[in-house]
Amino acid sequence: LDTLLRQAEETSVPPADRAPLLDKAALCRWWRERAAAAFVKEGCRLSLGESLAGDGHYELTTPDGGWGAHFACSFCTGESRYETAQFMIGCDACDRWYHGPCVGVDKKAADQMTEYVCLFCCRKSGTPYKYGPPEPVPKMTRRPRLRQVAALIDEADKIPLSIPEVEPMRRLMSEAAAWQAEASGVLEQEGSAALPASKLLSVIAAGEACEVEPEALPALRKVAAQFLAWQSRARAVLSGELSRDEPLAPHELEAERRLLAEEGGEGG
Repeated sequence: LDTLLRQAEETSVPPADRAPLLDKAALCRWWRERAAAAFVKEGCRLSLGESLAGDGHYELTTPDGGWGAHFACSFCTGESRYETAQFMIGCDACDRWYHGPCVGVDKKAADQMTEYVCLFCCRKSGTPYKYGPPEPVPKMTRRPRLRQVAALIDEADKIPLSIPEVEPMRRLMSEAAAWQAEASGVLEQEGSAALPASKLLSVIAAGEACEVEPEALPALRKVAAQFLAWQSRARAVLSGELSRDEPLAPHELEAERRLLAEEGGEGG
């Protein structure tokens, strides 16, 4: 379309004849701006297409060449100012920089280490990543919600042109929708003791890998946080740091029920 418009201008095609193409170009530009605002991280100079198809890496520099430490790294979306305000650590193999907490490294560990090799370089060399489990999850985009992406694709389908970015976006949406369908079954088991804790955590890990965030993910994160809080309390009781007589909070009772369900399933 851009090529056609350029040729029309070069050959002095009357504006009235160019109007239909100009209208379509304006629609595409409007849609791309909306889609880029949903997917492309703040400060990222990758195009929408590059963000959708790439590995999430980009230079953390401002337009004037300065250091943009407040930008999102390859393991965060940049939506949380708490994340982007954290200290950064550079990989000694690839010279890329990441927020320490985003890659599982706390400040004390960072101050003591003599070398850091990031998850991407560990995968390339086939060596285990030292700062897990769990391993950090790469994030290519801002990870918009499934509902927002579905609306964007619906808008694109109504534009009488083929927009290259739509197909990779549709693929990411399909992955999130498939996870959503599985998670719906998990949420339906909320009221029953049949849901093992390991299954819940496994489903959440798969959801965290989606570049489009499914609508059910925040609810499952909350349930997982409750279980992990109970698990931490149980360890404190077993180590003697906390009294056994201290009553359990409601969310800790729920986590206990899940763990007992898991043990019952394994026993069967």
